[in-house]
Amino acid sequence: NSSTNDEVLLNEDNFTEDEEESDENVTEKELKSIYLSGIAIDGYLSNATVEFLNETTQTDENGSWKIDVSGYQIEDIESGILKVYGGVDKTTGDSYEGAIMTPIFDVNRSVVATPLTTIAYSMMRELNLSKDDSYSRVAQMVDVPEDFLRSDHLAKMIDGNDSEREDSIKTIKHILMFQKSLEVMCDAVNNDAMFLEFSDMFVRAFEDHKDENITMSEILKDPNQIAPYFEFDDESRDYLIDSSMATKLIIEEIEMIDEKEFIDRNDSDFDYFTEMDLKVKAIDLVSHQYEVVLQERPEDINSSIDLIHDRIYLLGGTDELAKLTSSEESNIEFSEQLFSNDQKDEFDRVINVFDKLEIRGAEIEWIIDLANGMEAPIDRDSFKNQVEEHLEREFSFEDIDSILFEIENISNMMPIPKEPLDIFDPFRV
Repeated sequence: NSSTNDEVLLNEDNFTEDEEESDENVTEKELKSIYLSGIAIDGYLSNATVEFLNETTQTDENGSWKIDVSGYQIEDIESGILKVYGGVDKTTGDSYEGAIMTPIFDVNRSVVATPLTTIAYSMMRELNLSKDDSYSRVAQMVDVPEDFLRSDHLAKMIDGNDSEREDSIKTIKHILMFQKSLEVMCDAVNNDAMFLEFSDMFVRAFEDHKDENITMSEILKDPNQIAPYFEFDDESRDYLIDSSMATKLIIEEIEMIDEKEFIDRNDSDFDYFTEMDLKVKAIDLVSHQYEVVLQERPEDINSSIDLIHDRIYLLGGTDELAKLTSSEESNIEFSEQLFSNDQKDEFDRVINVFDKLEIRGAEIEWIIDLANGMEAPIDRDSFKNQVEEHLEREFSFEDIDSILFEIENISNMMPIPKEPLDIFDPFRV
Protein backbone atom coordinates (compact mmCIF):
# COMPACT_ATOMS: atom_id res chain seq x y z
CA ASN A 1 0.00 0.00 0.00
CA SER A 2 2.96 2.41 -0.21
CA SER A 3 2.33 5.60 -2.19
CA THR A 4 4.29 6.55 -5.29
CA ASN A 5 6.62 9.53 -5.21
CA ASP A 6 4.63 11.56 -7.73
CA GLU A 7 1.44 11.31 -5.65
CA VAL A 8 2.49 13.11 -2.49
CA LEU A 9 0.93 16.13 -0.84
CA LEU A 10 3.42 18.96 -1.17
CA ASN A 11 2.41 21.31 1.65
CA GLU A 12 4.34 22.52 4.66
CA ASP A 13 3.18 19.60 6.82
CA ASN A 14 5.10 17.21 4.58
CA PHE A 15 8.53 18.79 5.04
CA THR A 16 10.95 18.28 7.88
CA GLU A 17 12.69 21.20 9.62
CA ASP A 18 15.81 20.55 7.53
CA GLU A 19 13.77 20.60 4.34
CA GLU A 20 12.31 24.01 5.18
CA GLU A 21 15.83 25.39 5.56
CA SER A 22 16.91 24.24 2.12
CA ASP A 23 14.77 22.88 -0.70
CA GLU A 24 17.95 21.50 -2.23
CA ASN A 25 18.20 18.96 0.59
CA VAL A 26 14.76 17.43 -0.13
CA THR A 27 15.24 13.72 -0.73
CA GLU A 28 13.01 11.10 -2.30
CA LYS A 29 12.55 9.42 1.11
CA GLU A 30 11.51 12.65 2.83
CA LEU A 31 8.76 13.27 0.26
CA LYS A 32 6.84 10.19 1.31
CA SER A 33 5.06 11.76 4.33
CA ILE A 34 1.45 12.44 3.38
CA TYR A 35 -1.05 13.97 5.77
CA LEU A 36 -4.82 14.29 5.61
CA SER A 37 -6.03 17.15 7.76
CA GLY A 38 -9.25 18.95 8.54
CA ILE A 39 -11.73 20.18 11.11
CA ALA A 40 -14.77 18.66 12.89
CA ILE A 41 -17.75 20.94 13.46
CA ASP A 42 -21.09 20.60 15.19
CA GLY A 43 -19.83 23.43 17.20
CA TYR A 44 -16.06 22.95 17.08
CA LEU A 45 -15.53 19.43 18.49
CA SER A 46 -12.59 19.14 20.86
CA ASN A 47 -10.98 15.82 21.82
CA ALA A 48 -13.20 13.93 19.36
CA THR A 49 -12.02 10.67 17.81
CA VAL A 50 -11.23 10.76 14.09
CA GLU A 51 -11.02 7.46 12.21
CA PHE A 52 -9.87 7.08 8.62
CA LEU A 53 -8.89 3.83 6.92
CA ASN A 54 -6.92 2.09 9.69
CA GLU A 55 -5.67 5.30 11.31
CA THR A 56 -7.00 7.12 14.39
CA THR A 57 -6.31 10.50 15.97
CA GLN A 58 -7.98 13.10 18.22
CA THR A 59 -9.11 16.63 17.43
CA ASP A 60 -7.47 19.52 19.26
CA GLU A 61 -9.39 22.11 21.29
CA ASN A 62 -10.45 23.89 18.09
CA GLY A 63 -11.68 20.77 16.29
CA SER A 64 -8.63 20.45 14.05
CA TRP A 65 -6.92 17.14 13.32
CA LYS A 66 -4.21 15.59 11.13
CA ILE A 67 -3.60 11.95 10.16
CA ASP A 68 -0.49 10.46 8.58
CA VAL A 69 -1.74 8.50 5.55
CA SER A 70 1.66 7.89 3.99
CA GLY A 71 1.09 4.15 3.80
CA TYR A 72 -1.92 4.35 1.47
CA GLN A 73 -2.47 4.83 -2.23
CA ILE A 74 -3.91 8.21 -3.21
CA GLU A 75 -6.91 6.50 -4.84
CA ASP A 76 -7.64 4.68 -1.55
CA ILE A 77 -7.46 7.94 0.37
CA GLU A 78 -9.71 9.84 -2.03
CA SER A 79 -12.34 7.08 -2.04
CA GLY A 80 -12.34 6.75 1.75
CA ILE A 81 -14.89 7.83 4.36
CA LEU A 82 -13.83 9.72 7.49
CA LYS A 83 -15.67 9.14 10.78
CA VAL A 84 -15.78 11.53 13.78
CA TYR A 85 -17.40 10.72 17.11
CA GLY A 86 -17.23 11.61 20.79
CA GLY A 87 -15.49 14.67 22.15
CA VAL A 88 -17.01 17.88 23.46
CA ASP A 89 -19.00 20.50 21.54
CA LYS A 90 -17.25 23.78 22.43
CA THR A 91 -20.48 25.74 21.94
CA THR A 92 -22.56 23.84 24.49
CA GLY A 93 -19.80 22.38 26.65
CA ASP A 94 -21.50 18.98 26.43
CA SER A 95 -20.45 15.64 24.98
CA TYR A 96 -21.15 15.24 21.28
CA GLU A 97 -23.82 12.65 20.52
CA GLY A 98 -23.92 10.78 17.25
CA ALA A 99 -21.35 10.37 14.51
CA ILE A 100 -20.17 12.47 11.58
CA MET A 101 -19.32 10.74 8.30
CA THR A 102 -17.46 12.60 5.56
CA PRO A 103 -16.45 11.50 2.04
CA ILE A 104 -12.91 12.49 1.05
CA PHE A 105 -12.54 14.38 -2.24
CA ASP A 106 -8.95 15.54 -2.46
CA VAL A 107 -5.97 14.68 -0.27
CA ASN A 108 -4.65 18.20 -0.90
CA ARG A 109 -7.73 19.91 0.55
CA SER A 110 -8.67 20.35 4.21
CA VAL A 111 -11.60 18.10 5.16
CA VAL A 112 -14.61 19.78 6.79
CA ALA A 113 -16.73 17.25 8.71
CA THR A 114 -20.22 18.35 9.85
CA PRO A 115 -23.64 16.71 10.33
CA LEU A 116 -24.46 17.90 6.80
CA THR A 117 -21.63 15.77 5.38
CA THR A 118 -23.29 12.86 7.16
CA ILE A 119 -26.40 13.51 5.05
CA ALA A 120 -24.23 13.46 1.92
CA TYR A 121 -22.74 10.13 3.06
CA SER A 122 -26.26 8.72 3.58
CA MET A 123 -27.23 9.87 0.09
CA MET A 124 -24.25 7.99 -1.33
CA ARG A 125 -25.32 4.86 0.58
CA GLU A 126 -29.08 5.00 0.18
CA LEU A 127 -29.48 6.68 -3.21
CA ASN A 128 -26.29 5.45 -4.86
CA LEU A 129 -25.23 9.01 -5.67
CA SER A 130 -21.68 10.10 -6.41
CA LYS A 131 -19.83 12.31 -3.93
CA ASP A 132 -20.33 15.36 -6.15
CA ASP A 133 -24.04 14.70 -6.64
CA SER A 134 -24.66 14.07 -2.94
CA TYR A 135 -22.97 17.34 -1.96
CA SER A 136 -24.93 19.14 -4.66
CA ARG A 137 -28.21 17.79 -3.26
CA VAL A 138 -27.32 18.79 0.30
CA ALA A 139 -26.29 22.29 -0.85
CA GLN A 140 -29.69 22.68 -2.55
CA MET A 141 -31.38 21.50 0.65
CA VAL A 142 -29.56 24.14 2.72
CA ASP A 143 -29.68 26.80 -0.04
CA VAL A 144 -25.95 27.55 -0.01
CA PRO A 145 -23.22 27.20 -2.66
CA GLU A 146 -21.92 23.63 -2.85
CA ASP A 147 -18.38 24.70 -2.02
CA PHE A 148 -19.66 26.24 1.22
CA LEU A 149 -20.23 22.73 2.61
CA ARG A 150 -16.48 22.15 2.33
CA SER A 151 -15.58 25.35 4.19
CA ASP A 152 -15.40 26.28 7.87
CA HIS A 153 -18.76 28.04 8.07
CA LEU A 154 -18.16 29.14 11.68
CA ALA A 155 -15.03 31.04 10.62
CA LYS A 156 -17.14 32.81 7.98
CA MET A 157 -19.25 34.24 10.83
CA ILE A 158 -16.13 36.11 11.97
CA ASP A 159 -14.31 37.15 8.82
CA GLY A 160 -16.83 36.62 6.00
CA ASN A 161 -18.80 39.22 4.10
CA ASP A 162 -22.56 39.65 4.63
CA SER A 163 -23.43 37.04 2.00
CA GLU A 164 -21.06 34.51 3.55
CA ARG A 165 -22.41 35.24 7.03
CA GLU A 166 -25.94 34.68 5.78
CA ASP A 167 -24.91 31.33 4.28
CA SER A 168 -23.14 30.50 7.54
CA ILE A 169 -26.35 31.06 9.52
CA LYS A 170 -28.33 28.93 7.06
CA THR A 171 -25.75 26.18 7.53
CA ILE A 172 -25.85 26.45 11.32
CA LYS A 173 -29.66 26.31 11.30
CA HIS A 174 -29.76 23.16 9.17
CA ILE A 175 -27.04 21.49 11.22
CA LEU A 176 -29.04 22.27 14.36
CA MET A 177 -32.28 20.93 12.86
CA PHE A 178 -30.67 17.70 11.74
CA GLN A 179 -28.44 17.07 14.76
CA LYS A 180 -30.99 17.92 17.47
CA SER A 181 -33.84 16.07 15.77
CA LEU A 182 -31.78 12.90 15.42
CA GLU A 183 -30.59 13.16 19.03
CA VAL A 184 -34.24 13.38 20.12
CA MET A 185 -35.18 10.38 17.96
CA CYS A 186 -32.31 8.33 19.39
CA ASP A 187 -33.44 9.17 22.91
CA ALA A 188 -37.04 8.32 22.03
CA VAL A 189 -36.06 4.76 21.03
CA ASN A 190 -33.38 4.61 23.76
CA ASN A 191 -30.60 3.80 21.30
CA ASP A 192 -27.86 6.39 20.66
CA ALA A 193 -26.20 3.97 18.24
CA MET A 194 -29.03 4.55 15.73
CA PHE A 195 -27.85 8.02 14.73
CA LEU A 196 -26.54 6.94 11.32
CA GLU A 197 -29.56 4.72 10.71
CA PHE A 198 -31.84 7.71 11.32
CA SER A 199 -29.72 9.72 8.89
CA ASP A 200 -30.33 7.04 6.25
CA MET A 201 -34.08 7.01 7.02
CA PHE A 202 -34.23 10.80 6.71
CA VAL A 203 -32.57 10.61 3.28
CA ARG A 204 -35.00 7.96 2.08
CA ALA A 205 -37.99 10.00 3.29
CA PHE A 206 -36.59 13.15 1.69
CA GLU A 207 -36.05 11.34 -1.62
CA ASP A 208 -39.56 9.86 -1.65
CA HIS A 209 -41.05 13.34 -1.18
CA LYS A 210 -38.74 15.22 -3.56
CA ASP A 211 -41.54 15.88 -6.07
CA GLU A 212 -43.38 17.80 -3.34
CA ASN A 213 -40.48 20.25 -2.87
CA ILE A 214 -40.44 19.27 0.79
CA THR A 215 -37.87 20.84 3.10
CA MET A 216 -35.60 19.30 5.71
CA SER A 217 -37.63 20.87 8.50
CA GLU A 218 -40.91 19.49 7.19
CA ILE A 219 -39.51 15.95 7.33
CA LEU A 220 -37.88 16.32 10.73
CA LYS A 221 -40.85 18.09 12.35
CA ASP A 222 -42.88 14.93 11.90
CA PRO A 223 -41.16 11.59 12.62
CA ASN A 224 -44.25 9.97 11.09
CA GLN A 225 -42.50 10.77 7.79
CA ILE A 226 -39.55 8.62 8.90
CA ALA A 227 -41.48 5.87 10.70
CA PRO A 228 -42.28 3.87 7.50
CA TYR A 229 -38.54 3.24 7.06
CA PHE A 230 -38.07 2.24 10.71
CA GLU A 231 -37.56 -1.51 10.59
CA PHE A 232 -37.81 -2.28 14.29
CA ASP A 233 -40.49 -3.43 16.74
CA ASP A 234 -43.85 -1.65 17.03
CA GLU A 235 -43.15 -0.37 20.53
CA SER A 236 -39.96 1.40 19.39
CA ARG A 237 -41.80 2.80 16.38
CA ASP A 238 -44.46 4.22 18.73
CA TYR A 239 -41.74 5.83 20.84
CA LEU A 240 -40.29 7.37 17.69
CA ILE A 241 -43.65 8.85 16.74
CA ASP A 242 -44.01 10.15 20.32
CA SER A 243 -40.96 12.35 19.70
CA SER A 244 -42.82 14.40 17.08
CA MET A 245 -43.92 17.19 19.40
CA ALA A 246 -40.36 17.66 20.68
CA THR A 247 -38.78 17.80 17.21
CA LYS A 248 -41.51 20.19 16.02
CA LEU A 249 -40.95 22.61 18.91
CA ILE A 250 -37.15 22.50 18.53
CA ILE A 251 -37.28 23.19 14.80
CA GLU A 252 -39.77 26.02 15.26
CA GLU A 253 -37.28 27.68 17.63
CA ILE A 254 -34.50 27.25 15.06
CA GLU A 255 -36.65 28.60 12.23
CA MET A 256 -37.23 31.81 14.20
CA ILE A 257 -33.57 32.73 13.67
CA ASP A 258 -33.80 35.22 10.80
CA GLU A 259 -30.48 35.29 8.97
CA LYS A 260 -31.23 38.53 7.11
CA GLU A 261 -32.31 40.33 10.27
CA PHE A 262 -29.26 38.97 12.06
CA ILE A 263 -26.90 40.18 9.34
CA ASP A 264 -28.53 43.59 8.90
CA ARG A 265 -27.41 44.78 12.35
CA ASN A 266 -25.89 48.26 11.95
CA ASP A 267 -23.73 47.88 15.02
CA SER A 268 -19.96 47.92 14.69
CA ASP A 269 -19.62 46.26 18.12
CA PHE A 270 -21.97 43.38 17.27
CA ASP A 271 -20.15 40.06 17.66
CA TYR A 272 -21.85 37.78 15.12
CA PHE A 273 -20.02 34.66 16.24
CA THR A 274 -20.74 35.07 19.97
CA GLU A 275 -24.38 36.04 19.47
CA MET A 276 -25.03 33.04 17.23
CA ASP A 277 -23.09 30.84 19.66
CA LEU A 278 -25.42 31.86 22.50
CA LYS A 279 -28.54 31.24 20.39
CA VAL A 280 -27.27 27.75 19.54
CA LYS A 281 -26.49 27.10 23.19
CA ALA A 282 -30.01 28.17 24.24
CA ILE A 283 -31.66 25.93 21.63
CA ASP A 284 -29.47 23.03 22.72
CA LEU A 285 -30.58 23.61 26.32
CA VAL A 286 -34.26 23.40 25.30
CA SER A 287 -33.55 20.29 23.24
CA HIS A 288 -31.86 18.66 26.23
CA GLN A 289 -34.99 19.18 28.33
CA TYR A 290 -37.11 17.39 25.74
CA GLU A 291 -34.58 14.57 25.52
CA VAL A 292 -34.78 14.03 29.30
CA VAL A 293 -38.56 13.58 29.06
CA LEU A 294 -38.24 11.10 26.19
CA GLN A 295 -35.67 9.11 28.15
CA GLU A 296 -37.97 8.98 31.21
CA ARG A 297 -40.96 7.93 29.05
CA PRO A 298 -43.81 9.31 31.20
CA GLU A 299 -47.32 8.04 30.59
CA ASP A 300 -48.35 11.22 28.75
CA ILE A 301 -45.26 12.34 26.82
CA ASN A 302 -47.02 15.17 24.97
CA SER A 303 -48.28 16.77 28.20
CA SER A 304 -44.81 16.54 29.72
CA ILE A 305 -43.22 18.15 26.66
CA ASP A 306 -45.94 20.81 26.61
CA LEU A 307 -45.12 21.57 30.25
CA ILE A 308 -41.46 22.11 29.37
CA HIS A 309 -42.52 24.38 26.52
CA ASP A 310 -44.52 26.48 29.02
CA ARG A 311 -41.56 26.65 31.40
CA ILE A 312 -39.32 27.83 28.58
CA TYR A 313 -41.93 30.37 27.57
CA LEU A 314 -42.19 31.73 31.10
CA LEU A 315 -38.42 32.21 31.04
CA GLY A 316 -38.80 34.34 27.92
CA GLY A 317 -38.02 31.73 25.27
CA THR A 318 -34.64 30.97 23.72
CA ASP A 319 -33.80 34.66 23.17
CA GLU A 320 -33.92 35.27 26.92
CA LEU A 321 -32.22 31.95 27.68
CA ALA A 322 -29.35 33.06 25.45
CA LYS A 323 -28.79 35.96 27.86
CA LEU A 324 -28.61 33.54 30.79
CA THR A 325 -26.18 31.07 29.27
CA SER A 326 -22.46 31.20 29.84
CA SER A 327 -19.67 29.98 27.60
CA GLU A 328 -17.88 28.87 30.77
CA GLU A 329 -20.58 26.41 31.83
CA SER A 330 -21.84 23.28 30.08
CA ASN A 331 -25.49 23.21 29.11
CA ILE A 332 -26.14 20.10 31.17
CA GLU A 333 -24.81 21.80 34.30
CA PHE A 334 -26.78 24.96 33.56
CA SER A 335 -29.90 22.95 32.78
CA GLU A 336 -29.67 21.13 36.10
CA GLN A 337 -29.41 24.48 37.87
CA LEU A 338 -32.18 26.19 35.91
CA PHE A 339 -34.56 23.23 36.01
CA SER A 340 -33.83 21.76 39.42
CA ASN A 341 -36.76 20.03 41.12
CA ASP A 342 -37.40 23.12 43.26
CA GLN A 343 -37.38 25.37 40.20
CA LYS A 344 -39.64 22.99 38.29
CA ASP A 345 -42.15 23.02 41.17
CA GLU A 346 -42.23 26.81 41.09
CA PHE A 347 -42.71 26.94 37.34
CA ASP A 348 -45.40 24.28 37.41
CA ARG A 349 -47.27 26.02 40.22
CA VAL A 350 -47.38 29.21 38.14
CA ILE A 351 -48.46 27.33 35.03
CA ASN A 352 -51.25 25.66 37.01
CA VAL A 353 -52.57 29.10 38.01
CA PHE A 354 -52.78 30.11 34.37
CA ASP A 355 -54.35 26.75 33.52
CA LYS A 356 -57.11 27.25 36.07
CA LEU A 357 -57.81 30.72 34.76
CA GLU A 358 -57.67 29.47 31.18
CA ILE A 359 -54.90 31.99 30.58
CA ARG A 360 -51.96 30.18 29.04
CA GLY A 361 -49.95 30.05 25.82
CA ALA A 362 -50.59 33.25 23.89
CA GLU A 363 -52.59 34.59 26.82
CA ILE A 364 -49.54 34.45 29.07
CA GLU A 365 -47.71 36.43 26.41
CA TRP A 366 -50.56 38.93 26.30
CA ILE A 367 -50.55 39.38 30.08
CA ILE A 368 -46.80 39.90 30.23
CA ASP A 369 -46.95 42.33 27.29
CA LEU A 370 -49.73 44.19 29.07
CA ALA A 371 -47.71 44.37 32.28
CA ASN A 372 -44.63 45.55 30.42
CA GLY A 373 -46.70 48.42 29.01
CA MET A 374 -47.66 49.64 32.48
CA GLU A 375 -45.62 51.55 34.99
CA ALA A 376 -44.42 49.70 38.08
CA PRO A 377 -45.90 49.12 40.53
CA ILE A 378 -48.81 47.62 38.58
CA ASP A 379 -52.17 49.31 39.17
CA ARG A 380 -54.44 46.41 40.20
CA ASP A 381 -57.67 48.06 39.04
CA SER A 382 -56.31 48.96 35.62
CA PHE A 383 -54.70 45.55 35.18
CA LYS A 384 -57.92 43.74 36.22
CA ASN A 385 -60.08 45.84 33.88
CA GLN A 386 -57.83 45.25 30.89
CA VAL A 387 -57.64 41.49 31.51
CA GLU A 388 -61.43 41.27 31.83
CA GLU A 389 -61.96 43.35 28.70
CA HIS A 390 -59.53 41.21 26.71
CA LEU A 391 -61.01 37.90 27.87
CA GLU A 392 -64.61 39.16 27.96
CA ARG A 393 -65.34 37.78 31.41
CA GLU A 394 -64.96 38.83 35.03
CA PHE A 395 -62.23 37.96 37.48
CA SER A 396 -62.03 38.49 41.21
CA PHE A 397 -59.22 40.56 42.69
CA GLU A 398 -58.12 37.34 44.32
CA ASP A 399 -57.63 35.80 40.86
CA ILE A 400 -55.82 38.87 39.57
CA ASP A 401 -53.62 39.04 42.68
CA SER A 402 -52.70 35.39 42.22
CA ILE A 403 -51.57 36.12 38.65
CA LEU A 404 -49.45 39.09 39.72
CA PHE A 405 -48.11 37.22 42.74
CA GLU A 406 -47.11 34.16 40.74
CA ILE A 407 -45.44 36.16 37.96
CA GLU A 408 -43.55 38.16 40.59
CA ASN A 409 -42.43 34.87 42.13
CA ILE A 410 -40.95 33.82 38.80
CA SER A 411 -39.26 37.19 38.47
CA ASN A 412 -37.67 36.93 41.90
CA MET A 413 -36.44 33.37 41.45
CA MET A 414 -34.90 33.94 38.03
CA PRO A 415 -31.14 33.32 37.87
CA ILE A 416 -29.13 36.52 37.59
CA PRO A 417 -28.55 37.06 33.84
CA LYS A 418 -25.55 38.57 32.11
CA GLU A 419 -27.93 41.19 30.69
CA PRO A 420 -31.20 42.54 32.13
CA LEU A 421 -34.26 40.49 31.22
CA ASP A 422 -37.04 42.73 29.92
CA ILE A 423 -39.84 40.24 30.25
CA PHE A 424 -40.40 40.50 34.02
CA ASP A 425 -39.19 44.05 34.69
CA PRO A 426 -42.58 45.42 35.83
CA PHE A 427 -42.71 42.78 38.57
CA ARG A 428 -39.23 43.24 39.98
CA VAL A 429 -39.03 44.59 43.51
